[in-house]
Amino acid sequence: MSMFEPFLDPNIPLTLKDAGNIMLPTAGTLLGLVYAANIYWLQDGISRLEFSRSILEELIISNAKIILDLLIISAVTSILALLGSMTLITIGFLIFTIIFIFDLVRAIEEQGYINILFSSHKNKIIIKEDYSAFRKICLKLYASGFPGLLRLFVFIGLIIIYPLLISTRTESGWMLSSKGAIIFIFSCTFIALLQIKPLMTQAFDSRKEIERTLQTQNEDKAQSIDEKQQKWSKEKRVPRCYEWAMGKVY
Repeated sequence: MSMFEPFLDPNIPLTLKDAGNIMLPTAGTLLGLVYAANIYWLQDGISRLEFSRSILEELIISNAKIILDLLIISAVTSILALLGSMTLITIGFLIFTIIFIFDLVRAIEEQGYINILFSSHKNKIIIKEDYSAFRKICLKLYASGFPGLLRLFVFIGLIIIYPLLISTRTESGWMLSSKGAIIFIFSCTFIALLQIKPLMTQAFDSRKEIERTLQTQNEDKAQSIDEKQQKWSKEKRVPRCYEWAMGKVY
């Protein structure tokens, strides 16, 4: 028995219909909470971000889209699970994969773009207008740092690749297996649940980080100006002292 056998063929004490019965009301409740959070941000929350509103608005919307993608497909898959239609579940999974990867990459891009704008690193990433769209995307993803790239690979691995790996262990052909569909439903709902709190706090956390970075940069500039003034004063005094020593200053 392979050491990866429990991972690739997990023992799930639920049928697909049981999973649908459990997760449908859960996904529906979370979906209502996320819609309420989105309404808050769109009507009132974004206006509190002051000068950083235009920068953080896209980040908030992109992250909200990810959660909505996860909860909507979880609810839809749960309904299809109650109907017992594996073909429709698989078609929904494939459509979701395309939309989700696009929205996920977009959200991580936005975080990387903010990191680039307020980076104080000497080797700051510069995105030029003549760069190709693919190169710009890669630079923004790289600028998102380890957290952004980790989020990208973990989400794609747990939500998309893992259910497919489980399904390949069965003779379901191109379709998801029942176990793969169950893992897919639970993964989407669980990750969406973990993302709700960051959705509410990320914008304010990012604003604080931006303000902290700007304050540090201003302090560094002020210190640099003081050092230049002291150096200039010292250079002006040296010739004056030399002239006095030579008797040229009376």
